[in-house]
Amino acid sequence: KENKGLIGVIKFDDYGQRNDLSLDVIDFQKTSYKKDAVWNQSGYFQLNKSETERKIIENIKNITFRVATILKKPYMIEKIGAEKFEGKEKYEGYFIDLKEAMANEEGFDYEIFLNPENSNGYGIALIPVSPYRLFFSNKILAYEESGKLAELKNKWWEEKVKSESGIKCDTTKKVIPFAFELNVEKIGGVFLVLLAGTGIGCLIVILEFVCKTKNISRKEK
Repeated sequence: KENKGLIGVIKFDDYGQRNDLSLDVIDFQKTSYKKDAVWNQSGYFQLNKSETERKIIENIKNITFRVATILKKPYMIEKIGAEKFEGKEKYEGYFIDLKEAMANEEGFDYEIFLNPENSNGYGIALIPVSPYRLFFSNKILAYEESGKLAELKNKWWEEKVKSESGIKCDTTKKVIPFAFELNVEKIGGVFLVLLAGTGIGCLIVILEFVCKTKNISRKEK
């Protein structure tokens, strides 16, 4: 179904959901803003890259990223017999699988650095204007839309069992309310309630009017 709105034609599917939604992604700067990307149901498209940014992204295969993190199940786990491995091969987990997927697709490499005393507050971060920030954000969004993130979550929160304990990672399932569309029967029920309320209200008004009329007539007598 189509409806003409102020911003143009709006299309809906059989469930009443919009199927032609398009959103602009805006990057706010100190004194201005620019349109960085456009999101819609068919994917996430990058726009307005500078020539410098394009060259950096194209040369990402020659880059080794340094990742500072901490050990925390199920994101970062030290493998059993980790002393037999070196570097990033010592670890496994949700984050490692996510980073490996990106590295295999884009061809870059990365190193793992554990924070001192496994504490927060220390890290190696990208500078605020780094073109890689948006690059990795786009990759994560693409994985979310394709179901890759859900697949990894299912692996590490549902299926993965630690051999030494045999216990799955804790998971809390939340009931997500679902909004049902209104059909004729449901709308009819709403009108019945409204009519019943209106009838009761009218009856109360009539009773009040009769009572006040009787009181006035008694006073006049």
